[in-house]
Amino acid sequence: MGATYTRQSTYSEGDVIQASDTNDEFDQLLAAFAASTGHTHDGTTGEGGPISTMAGHSLTFGAGTTGTDIVLTFDGESNDGVLKWMEDEDYFEFSDDILVASTEKLQFRDTAIYINSSADGQLDLVADTEIQIAATTIDINGAADISGNLAVGGNLTVAGNATVTGTTTFNGGTLTLGDSASDNVVFGADVDSSIIPDDDDTYDLGSSSQQWRNIFIDGTAEIDTLSLDGTAVTSTAAELNILDGVTSTAAELNIVDGNTSATSTTVADADRVVLNDNGTMVQVAVTDLAAYFDDEITAMPNLVTTAATTVGALNSGSITSGFGTIDTGSSTITTTGLITGGSLDIDDVVINGSTIGHTDDTDLITVANGIATVAGELSVTTLDIGGTNVTATATELNLLDGVTSTTAELNILDGVTSTTAELNTLDGITAVVGELNALDLGSTAVGTAIASKAVVLDSNKDYTGIRNLTLTGDLTVGGDDLTMSTNTAGHLLIADGTNFNPTGVGDLSEISTVANDDVFLAVDTSGGGLKKITRSTIVSGLATSSGLSNVVEDTTPQLGGSLDVNGEDIVSVSNGNITLTPNGSGVVRIDGSNGIDMQSGGISIKNSGAQSYVRFYCEVSNAHYAQLQAPAHSAFSGNITLTLPAATDTLVGKATTDTLTNKTFGDNVSFGDNNITNVGDIALDSISADATDINVAVTDNSATAFTIKQGSDAYFVVDTGNSSESVSIGTGVSGTAITLGHSTSEVTVADNLTVTGDLTVSGTTTTVNSTTVNLNDHNIVLDSGNSTSAVINGAGITIEGGSGDDATFTYNTTGPKFELKLGSSHEDLQVAQLIATSLDISGDVDVDGTLETDALSINGTAVTASAADINLIDGITNGTVIASKAIITDSNKDISGGRNITISGELDAATLDISGNADIDGTLEADAITVNGTALNTVIAGVTVANATTAAVATTVTITDNESTNEDNAVIFTAGGDVDGGNIGLESDGNLTYNPSTGRLTATQLAGTLQTAAQTNITSLGTLTTLTVDDITINGSTISDGGDLTIDVGGDIILDADGADVTLKDAGTQYAAFTNSSGNLLIYSGTTFAQSFSGANAAFQGTVTANSGVIVDNITIDGQEIDVSSGDLTVDVAGNIVLDADGGGIYFKDAGTTVGFFQNDGGDFRMISSVSDKDINFLGNDGGSTITALTLDMSEAGAATFNSTVRATGFNIGGTAITSSAAELNKLDGVGTLKQAGKESIWIPAAAMYPSTTNPCSDLTQVETTAGRPDLKVLDFATGADDFAQFTIAFPKSWNEGTITFQPFWTVTGTNTGTVAWGLAGVCASNDDSINTAFGTVVVTTALAHSGTSNDLMVSAESGNVTIAGTPAANDLCFFQVSRDVSADDQSGDARLLGIKLFFTTDAANDA
Repeated sequence: MGATYTRQSTYSEGDVIQASDTNDEFDQLLAAFAASTGHTHDGTTGEGGPISTMAGHSLTFGAGTTGTDIVLTFDGESNDGVLKWMEDEDYFEFSDDILVASTEKLQFRDTAIYINSSADGQLDLVADTEIQIAATTIDINGAADISGNLAVGGNLTVAGNATVTGTTTFNGGTLTLGDSASDNVVFGADVDSSIIPDDDDTYDLGSSSQQWRNIFIDGTAEIDTLSLDGTAVTSTAAELNILDGVTSTAAELNIVDGNTSATSTTVADADRVVLNDNGTMVQVAVTDLAAYFDDEITAMPNLVTTAATTVGALNSGSITSGFGTIDTGSSTITTTGLITGGSLDIDDVVINGSTIGHTDDTDLITVANGIATVAGELSVTTLDIGGTNVTATATELNLLDGVTSTTAELNILDGVTSTTAELNTLDGITAVVGELNALDLGSTAVGTAIASKAVVLDSNKDYTGIRNLTLTGDLTVGGDDLTMSTNTAGHLLIADGTNFNPTGVGDLSEISTVANDDVFLAVDTSGGGLKKITRSTIVSGLATSSGLSNVVEDTTPQLGGSLDVNGEDIVSVSNGNITLTPNGSGVVRIDGSNGIDMQSGGISIKNSGAQSYVRFYCEVSNAHYAQLQAPAHSAFSGNITLTLPAATDTLVGKATTDTLTNKTFGDNVSFGDNNITNVGDIALDSISADATDINVAVTDNSATAFTIKQGSDAYFVVDTGNSSESVSIGTGVSGTAITLGHSTSEVTVADNLTVTGDLTVSGTTTTVNSTTVNLNDHNIVLDSGNSTSAVINGAGITIEGGSGDDATFTYNTTGPKFELKLGSSHEDLQVAQLIATSLDISGDVDVDGTLETDALSINGTAVTASAADINLIDGITNGTVIASKAIITDSNKDISGGRNITISGELDAATLDISGNADIDGTLEADAITVNGTALNTVIAGVTVANATTAAVATTVTITDNESTNEDNAVIFTAGGDVDGGNIGLESDGNLTYNPSTGRLTATQLAGTLQTAAQTNITSLGTLTTLTVDDITINGSTISDGGDLTIDVGGDIILDADGADVTLKDAGTQYAAFTNSSGNLLIYSGTTFAQSFSGANAAFQGTVTANSGVIVDNITIDGQEIDVSSGDLTVDVAGNIVLDADGGGIYFKDAGTTVGFFQNDGGDFRMISSVSDKDINFLGNDGGSTITALTLDMSEAGAATFNSTVRATGFNIGGTAITSSAAELNKLDGVGTLKQAGKESIWIPAAAMYPSTTNPCSDLTQVETTAGRPDLKVLDFATGADDFAQFTIAFPKSWNEGTITFQPFWTVTGTNTGTVAWGLAGVCASNDDSINTAFGTVVVTTALAHSGTSNDLMVSAESGNVTIAGTPAANDLCFFQVSRDVSADDQSGDARLLGIKLFFTTDAANDA
């Protein structure tokens, strides 16, 4: 049987513990617990059963050492289980598997969130709200069966096939199907919605190479353009609607398809013509048609009449051959329709008696009222609107194309420098100003929380500064750590049903009685991981093992070796003693190099019948000792205490001679006539002399040789050792009164006098005869304490000048004002710089130098124009256009001197005077037009044609219809009267139609010979699209139509455009033109002016490019030679020198290094200095001396410095022109800083507030910090619930009645570092409004933590915008309620409000 523990000694109160007693006890313990001699607790007789009970309610492993992991090893037969607590990482590490048996669960937070296996082969992840998996890649190798909805917040990539059997909805973003042309999209179902492209006129359905086959449309097909088999359909919808109701077969319609052999068909009497008879197509014999025309038109076949002929418009047809010259002679062409065509050549045009022509150009169109409409393009040299000349370019006017903004909305852009791309950024944004302002983070870096601002992550997707974050779902931490602000070391996270709270193990409630069904956590070494185990199972297991039994139940435990307490304590319970009793002569010995450390209490030594003592040996191997011994019992009259010095010292023996240092004697100590020598400080209440003098001999040369003190305060200090030392009187206590000299005597200070406190002179005159008086104070107060005008008037500074010439600077309460006088006359005040918050000058201001101001307001109106804007009116003349300058009309509202005006919209003018040609590409619509004085009515009544050879010409040709319907009747000719066969004389897409109501005969082609009388000239009213002739012979020279066109004449070939251009075209497109300009040749490339010749000189408008290079020795321009090999390069021209970089920059270099360059930036001229932090200087010559007129400092804090006065005819600041005259601006001379509209603040102290009736804060309290230091008037806000206080304010009239912000100033009385959050709400009331109105929404500041020092001033950050309820207006009274939001802070003590600063915005500089 193993050794047992038997108690070796017993003690009573007051017994002496011997070393042997303790040794015997430890020997017994060692023997009992030793592995070789102690109990095995294997359950056998005498060995004791296994330890089945662990006393207490918790089991702690580890010694609490920082950074040390704690390992719990389960020693199995062949497999060990290890459970390791990772100290620094703050989690458990299992080295083996964890088996959760059967359907048991691994739960999180509560029973609703767990992981388990509800059936064999199945793993369940169960949560009552959401399961969030945070990983860069989630790999599912098997099938995923999702019975609910699948929401994918990011991208969803399916590498294989995806089959969706239900309804699939794609919301938001872009849906892309396929990433290459080889991918296919197959629709096996019907499309149950509209298919609408993302943008208009952008995306195609099919392509020219991949076309859809058949398109079936049951509704309307809306198509901008239509192309059939590659041919564009140019017919309009109205033209195509003509086919509506056609019953012809395809064969019948194909008759007119593409047949061009009409010239070989002879029209016979038996032929039939298809006519539209009032909506019915009928065949009419040619003889009937001929008879009809014979009745209506004289000599119809030849169109030759003996009188004037009136016909409809000959519109859009072609005269192919045989048409002579149409000469109207002196007759008039009259029509009731429109004369249309590509070009109209008329010598002179007379409209309402005004002639338009090259010999007599007057106003082209004069409209008395109404609108002159130009449907096409209007090209004019200059443009006047309402008598005002328009100087804007076409590009500038085109900026307004499509603008629907009102004038007021456009004026908002005055001064805006944003580019089109920057403004287009806002296209489609529906956010309001407040929402956009939420994106304004100011100077705060992204990734940092700002109150009332949007959440913007930084580049690492991090975000800091959030106070409280509430999640309705799960929080998944993808990293290793979850960090809290409180110290949670050694704590467990315990759920309370809502939150996880860090709880110390010692804070857990204890189980008073361990029951068999109580559960412990244990690691299953067989691979099962962490499992629960009941107390009964532990007891049962230990009972069958060789483990340690219950030590408490073992009355004779023994140690088999040294007892290692492993950093723990040996403690007793129930106030019991711990007694160590050695046996016999043994002693209690505590070995160790650090001795005995008593944490609390004392050491009591008691000897039986003898004096107790403590011996201090000189060393362990020597018998010498010093003994500290208690007095004999008979010597005690009571307990005594020996207190050792608080510093290193040596005790003084009673029988020895020693030197006392810094000792205090008792009352009435007499030294007789002996001296006290070699002493340091002596503390004496008084010194009484015995009829002799008291001499203090100071022989040492310390800083304070002789000092008289009260406590630590020195009243009188004398040290005369050297000149660097001093005599101090009364320096120890503040406020000590020191009187020097008699009331009638003088005190002379022969050396320097320094007064570190206040100096009060009560005499009538203070005279300072020093050379220089230096005052370091910021403020000199005159007439302190006086308040009446009679006393204050005349206060100031006088400089004696003698003979009545004293200079005075005095204050006058009338005004009030300061007066500067020399004798009795007022003088000017000259200062280099005057800085003032505001300056009111009633007279003129004369600024000889530069007036620099951040903002300018004139008569209360802010000047927003920039300097560049103001410069636009520099040097202008009213009514005269100057390049790159603003335009101001003259007194008649006229403008002259403009050049070109381009209008993309409508020109609305009372009159339009065009002295040159009018080129109208579109339609010209006018109420009345006159040509050479002859009116052309809007509805032309007829056409007058004069015959040049026959005098008896018919006056009119009249065609009438058998009904009055306004319609075009188609005329279709067929061969042999058979509509189904033969050649068609006129193609179906160019019908010959006749409208009897309008008298219009329309044909796209006239085949055959059109005979006319001999004509001198043929002038087409339209465009001669094709003129077909065999040969043209001009003066014997033939122009042949075969192959190339060769013009070969014996003399010169003269192209005379008669003042116009000679134009070269290719396929109808102009590629060159030649123009005569005052005898000089101008050449155009395309339509662009390219080159001009003047005599033998040639001038190029663009770049001359020589691919093989241009080699010249020297270039001479106007007598000046350019030689780049040496010397200077001089460019001397009579006109301008133009440097065009074509989108690049013009660079200036020195020895290859760029020093600066010019650049075009979106139309803005930029001059850029390339040398870091160097100035740009503008130098000039002043009488032979070089002066720097202007210096531009190009550093970050640069400025423009002018040598002298800046003179300008106008100023523009921020886009607003300064219209004040120089005399008006001179009134600002000497003003300094001008008050400008913008953000301002006002201070509201707590003394101006009052507690609210409901939930009030404390009443106003005055608190003293320390005597003679600032007192505080405060309102205390408690921590239990929100407290409230109120105040009122009437904002100035310059307030813009918008939102405000506020900034609280506060403190606390204690040292708690908790945060405080303040709220503010407001409401306004106008005259006759009800004050009984609810406050607006409360805005709360960001909670600010207190510093932890009592009475420290804390200034919270400026709040977000506070919207004041009601409708704020000028002269309103605003009510505010300030509160402490205890739900948003964690300060445990009262918060003391000192006041708040209100920030508001003004829109005027003053309240005028």
